[in-house]
Amino acid sequence: MIFAASTLAKWKNPGVDDARAVDYHGVINAAKCCIKYNIPRCVIVSSGAVTRPHSLMYKLLNFVGGGIMEAQIQGEDGVRKLYKDPEVIKEGLYYTLIRPGGLTYDPVSLGPPFLEVNHGDDKSGRLSRADVAAICIA
Repeated sequence: MIFAASTLAKWKNPGVDDARAVDYHGVINAAKCCIKYNIPRCVIVSSGAVTRPHSLMYKLLNFVGGGIMEAQIQGEDGVRKLYKDPEVIKEGLYYTLIRPGGLTYDPVSLGPPFLEVNHGDDKSGRLSRADVAAICIA
């Protein structure tokens, strides 16, 4: 299952499609469904800089996106908590967090072999949506 949904900066239905509803409750509910139905892999596309609340990028995106960065990290934390359950571990279910930087509409895809992968949230850059999709299914 791939969760790549996120709110828009100008949502229309607060409480339904705002940052808290989509990037927090939405991702946790998706992960709960994966666990309930024994879906082996839950892939979540989040945001680069989400763990760096003092960075300019975090502050800008959080302001423009109506709390999107706060909601995303809280959603990630909720998913981590769900997947720490011994029963979930015993079932062999797992999740993957992908935190791309700035997304482009570039049609040219480099593909996963040409991308830098690291643990954590200390790199940033621009990446095509096609590359993010390729990473999700790799």
